[in-house]
Parts: sequence; structure tokens; C-alpha cells
Amino acid sequence: MQIDRRIVEEHNEKLLATHKQKLNAVSDSLSNVDAIVKKLVDFQVAIPKFDVPRSAPPVVLATGGLICPRHAGAEVTHRCTHCREIMCDSCVTRLRRRGGKVLLLCPSCSHKVQPIVGEKKKKRSLLGFLQKTVKMPFLAAHKTEE
Repeated sequence: MQIDRRIVEEHNEKLLATHKQKLNAVSDSLSNVDAIVKKLVDFQVAIPKFDVPRSAPPVVLATGGLICPRHAGAEVTHRCTHCREIMCDSCVTRLRRRGGKVLLLCPSCSHKVQPIVGEKKKKRSLLGFLQKTVKMPFLAAHKTEE
């Protein structure tokens, strides 16, 4: 959907007329409006730029793996989705969320990180395996009773 240019111009003209009326009302009540307006035009805000130091490039191992630029000897496991920086497991900032889920964040820009190599899944303990297998038959029996 495209808005007609004429409609936009008419709307802007109405707003400009209202704005000029308000400016004239204020200028009548003040004696040095021109000086104030000139100061406002000359006033500039300087926003400082912060240079974030970039870490050293990673060292490539003979196996093709990378070593973390911040921690010597630690292998790279994650990459930031925003700034593309690589990092080891100890560099990653962990944010615990409700429900037990953990959000992995970049320490530089606070965006999400992705594992480079598939993370090793935790091995289930025998107790955890038995809980799941024992629970399944009881759940099926419970549903048939209802």
C-alpha cells in the first residue's frame, strides 16, 4: 500500500502552520527569541565513540581446531551470531532463565552465541534412564484407567 504524495504534503502543511502559530505565540511572550533560536541551531551534541579493543586472532592447531584468543590452551567452542567473535566455554556469559533454560551470551556485545562444534550431550545416569523407562508404563496404565 502506497500513500499518495499529495495527502502527505497536505498533512505536513497543516502541521507546519500549527507549529508556526505556536512559535509566534511564544516569540511574542519572549523578547530575544531570535538569539535563543540561533543558540539552539548552533548547539551540537557530541556523542563519544567507544573503541572496544579487539582480541588477538586465534591460534590454529595442527588438528584444525582453534585456541581461544583470551585463554591460552582453551579450545574454541562458540561463535557470536552478531559480532562473529569466537570464544571458549569459559568466555561465554551464561544467563539462567526461568524454567532452568540457560541463555548463552557473547561477553563483548551480549548477543546470542552458537556452538561451533556440536556440544557434547551429558550422559544420562542410570537413575535418570530408569526414571524415564519406569514412568512410561505407569503413564500408559494411568491413561487407560481414565
